[in-house]
Amino acid sequence: MEAEFLQLKNVSKTYSVRKGNGLTQRVDVVHDVSHSVAEGRFVTVVGPSGCGKSTLLGMIAGLSRATSGSLLLKGREIVAPHPSLGMVFQEESIFPWLNAVDNVTFGLEMQGMAQRKCKERAIETLHLVGLQGFEYAFPRELSGGMRQRVAIARALALDPDVLLMDEPFAAVDPQTRMFIGSELRRIWKESGKTVIFITHDINEAVYLSQEIWVMSGRPGTILETVQVDLPEDRDISILGSDAFAHYTGYLWRTMQAEWEASQRAEASGEARKSA
Repeated sequence: MEAEFLQLKNVSKTYSVRKGNGLTQRVDVVHDVSHSVAEGRFVTVVGPSGCGKSTLLGMIAGLSRATSGSLLLKGREIVAPHPSLGMVFQEESIFPWLNAVDNVTFGLEMQGMAQRKCKERAIETLHLVGLQGFEYAFPRELSGGMRQRVAIARALALDPDVLLMDEPFAAVDPQTRMFIGSELRRIWKESGKTVIFITHDINEAVYLSQEIWVMSGRPGTILETVQVDLPEDRDISILGSDAFAHYTGYLWRTMQAEWEASQRAEASGEARKSA
């Protein structure tokens, strides 16, 4: 069934943090998340800083095991990184000593693909992300946005079922990130991949997504799922529409209410400690 493509079942994550006195403290980061993602969907996760968005994405990627609960892709439990799961990080992750083609072929060669086929696949994917003419450019010769396109191409070249993106455009200016976002939507539609995208930017979330998960303050859980009913062929002109303002306004109000609630809870906890 389509809705069972990616499943999160009662997923929680707890860390033990060492204190100054040598003791450890239990920190609940993600709590009891149960959600599913249909194949081909573009889902964005938003929430307050420190709410566990990146932790949740890391568990989906297989980079970190859940403390409890389970994550399944096409019915199989995710227990480690897998070629079906492609990851694009916030931090610049391409190799500065390799040109764009060689950056993209690196993972393909590690999988044992023939060198000629690697190069063909790399060039094809670089063209998909709009880097025609820059195939042999080194990272130092590319803008920040172009370097992130190389990172996206590297992930897509491995042909994953799911593309996981952890604030990939955070290092570029707001105007550029919207234009790159337009390219990402084009890539998503052309590739048919399932995308799970983390961002702090409410405008970016509404512009890119079909569905938005709103996380609570720590321990993070899914407060609400917002279905974005905007035209699928949208472009940046949608940013000035009343419909776009409706979604961003609603999300800001929801986020503000959650931030205020978390601040009250934190203040109450501090007051109990000092009593």
